[in-house]
Amino acid sequence: MIRAFQAGDPSAFKEIYGAHIGPLHHFVRRLRAGESERMESIEDSCQSIMMAVYRQLGRFAFRSSFTTYLYSAALNHVRSLRRRKPVLELDAPASRGPEGDGDSFKSLLASGREGQDETLWRRELVGLLGRAMETLPEREKEVFLLREFEGLTFEAIAEATDQTLRNVQLIKEKANLRLRRFLEAHGVQAGEGSP
Repeated sequence: MIRAFQAGDPSAFKEIYGAHIGPLHHFVRRLRAGESERMESIEDSCQSIMMAVYRQLGRFAFRSSFTTYLYSAALNHVRSLRRRKPVLELDAPASRGPEGDGDSFKSLLASGREGQDETLWRRELVGLLGRAMETLPEREKEVFLLREFEGLTFEAIAEATDQTLRNVQLIKEKANLRLRRFLEAHGVQAGEGSP
């Protein structure tokens, strides 16, 4: 579809947009968790990112995957927003967390909560991990989200964030350690292979 777009078929972008807007929306929502919606809505951010991609897609050289290219554009856009305006809401609700990710988070941690309603535990865990992620420095949060939620390889993350492979791996290790400490401080024992 990218080649069709580059060959002069602007309607090909509709398919590209349709295939990528959902994952992009989820990524941007997670990346901006805890930030003020007043600075720009998630939908507006996604539209701005897709418009930038539309304008630049004619020069896409296939040196990376389109997904890497798209997430790089998303990271640049969000970083630009952060430089312009304050991002944290000091009165953000404590229960805020990535919705719909209970299964992903649950697989990262050992439950160990016998007798509790599993749905309630999952909801509490998602909220707690969401709060933990809000404490991560910007780069650690970006790398963690790209790896754990978007499934990018460390190589693709290095390319998207313009970092060395080893640096990306170290950033991910730091994010894992911070998340593990936060969760353990809140009474959740991290399981094997979890952050």
